[in-house]
Amino acid sequence: MSRVVRGALALALCTSILVGLAQPALAEDIVRIGRDASHGWFAQVLAEGSVQFPNALFVKVRARPNQTVDVSWSLTCHDEGNSRNRRGAFSAVTPVKRRLRIPYADAEECFVRAEGVVRNRGRIILILLARVPTRRVTYSVSGSTATVDLAYVEFDLVQVNGVPVPWTYSFDAVEGAFLKVSAKKDGSSGDVTCSISVDGVLLQSNTSTGAFALCTASETL
Repeated sequence: MSRVVRGALALALCTSILVGLAQPALAEDIVRIGRDASHGWFAQVLAEGSVQFPNALFVKVRARPNQTVDVSWSLTCHDEGNSRNRRGAFSAVTPVKRRLRIPYADAEECFVRAEGVVRNRGRIILILLARVPTRRVTYSVSGSTATVDLAYVEFDLVQVNGVPVPWTYSFDAVEGAFLKVSAKKDGSSGDVTCSISVDGVLLQSNTSTGAFALCTASETL
């Protein structure tokens, strides 16, 4: 192989590595998709939940006092119209956290179910967790008004009165999250605009005009 060819191959390899390193990592978050708690002799728990586009699934168990727990789990995942099942069981001393193997590399949705029981008397808590990709959501309110009475959904509904305009608020949300922002302007003339952007791209925007006008923007991620 000539020096020229070897040099070209080396340059191509270095370029591909640098391009791969330059790719931004996708944001992720750990979310709880199921939980159950119980106490007493041989207390039992059962938790279940579903999640879209999981990158990882976990079952976490705590007990008070710490002791051996027996856990069984099952999951069903869907991808492009197909579905696969997995199940398993383990015994361990609390606290314990185990990762569950997802049957698809890019599962569209998984349903998870887990049961646990303590071997003596005590309190047991079983939690199902998922690591999922997140999107950066930004709510914004603008217009020819000094203040607005504001309501928006993050994890819960938040209501605040007398908020100065313009206003923006950003947070991370998972696929399937319900997004909504609304604002009611003061008694002056003019307009008010409510907007939702995701990862820097405008998703929805609505404008209302007049005294005490109300704008609302909503969407499912």
